[in-house]
Amino acid sequence: MKYNIKPLFIWAKQRGDANIIDRILVKIIPQLLKDNIKITSNEIENLNEILVSKEIYDLVLSTAQNLVDDTYKEEK
Repeated sequence: MKYNIKPLFIWAKQRGDANIIDRILVKIIPQLLKDNIKITSNEIENLNEILVSKEIYDLVLSTAQNLVDDTYKEEK
């Protein structure tokens, strides 16, 4: 199963500073490269969805929450 990380980035952008997407990417780049995922902040802005493994989703989630100091609540 794949998970969409686009909503996480939208949420972080609404709550974080102007460079929050880049800041998240810098923190998670080692794992992204390990999983052969190459993505830029421009792609994140322009893509409708970004499907990844549960492991990457959880990493983006925890990194975003730590950087914006808030808790993400999934929309049902």
